[in-house]
Amino acid sequence: MAYRNQGHRYRRATKKARGIQRILTDWHGEECAPLEIEAGQKREVRIADILGEVVTSLDRGEKMLLRELMDLWPKIMIPDVASRSAPRKILGKFLYIEVFEPAWRFHFERNFKSEIKSLVCKHSDNRIVDIRFASGGQTRRR
Repeated sequence: MAYRNQGHRYRRATKKARGIQRILTDWHGEECAPLEIEAGQKREVRIADILGEVVTSLDRGEKMLLRELMDLWPKIMIPDVASRSAPRKILGKFLYIEVFEPAWRFHFERNFKSEIKSLVCKHSDNRIVDIRFASGGQTRRR
């Protein structure tokens, strides 16, 4: 069979697809079979349509909130906390805060978690309900 009669133009058809093409050729004849084969294929999708769907599926509200918290972090946070940590990611209603050193992470979790949580909730208009601390570099892997 010639490549032009195969599905999706220049891709090599699978064994199953070749069998279907052979049956359609027997049924519809040599002249009409290519039209029937092409009619049964999925339609081409423009990249712009796919990108439009992806962009609309992204939650821009979370990204904007994270950007806003990152900008305000040194101003709204306790100086020790602000200099040793940074907001990194929002998942659902949780804010992941990256703490650059594990010892400080432990210290913040034990001593400052409630204060940090209340400040973050206040500045996010209660869109964030809880915070989680992560050691430096862990938030990028998730």
